[in-house]
Amino acid sequence: GETYTLYVTVNPNDADNKNIIWTSENPEIASIENGTIKALRAGIVKIIATSEDNNNATDYCEVIVNQPTIGISLNYSEYTIEGIGETIQLEALVFPEDATNKEVIWTTSDESIATVENGVVNAVSAGEATITYTMNGVSGELLIKVGTPLTGIGLSRTSWSANPGNTAGIAVNYYPSD
Repeated sequence: GETYTLYVTVNPNDADNKNIIWTSENPEIASIENGTIKALRAGIVKIIATSEDNNNATDYCEVIVNQPTIGISLNYSEYTIEGIGETIQLEALVFPEDATNKEVIWTTSDESIATVENGVVNAVSAGEATITYTMNGVSGELLIKVGTPLTGIGLSRTSWSANPGNTAGIAVNYYPSD
């Protein structure tokens, strides 16, 4: 749908007939009318300018029509990493699949919680961070939660003796407590 206008310089500048015949080697990829190119679908095509007076006076422009990214999503919508130092590989899914540029830019809202490089998220400390992924101006976000790993447990009693029919509660304490 984008357009671009080509301009022609003729030699000699005072030629009587400066009219140009425009052609597209593949009008399904890009059309040409009065020097204005219109991109129609992804591909590469030559746009040719030929003098109306002299078929040997010709030049061309190679046009690359990119397939834009319409949408991007990840293989996860939210993810909890259980412990510090653990990683997860994110995969960006691009729509349409034949998009020309598939380079993803990854950023994190808080590098003290989670870092990201080439789609690999590394848990740095407990908390939450938002991973932003952008491709061709289309972006999305993923919430990463980094948990505090359990390092131990303790019971409120180390022994208990009871008569038949008696009950007692034993509490479990988790470490760290948050």
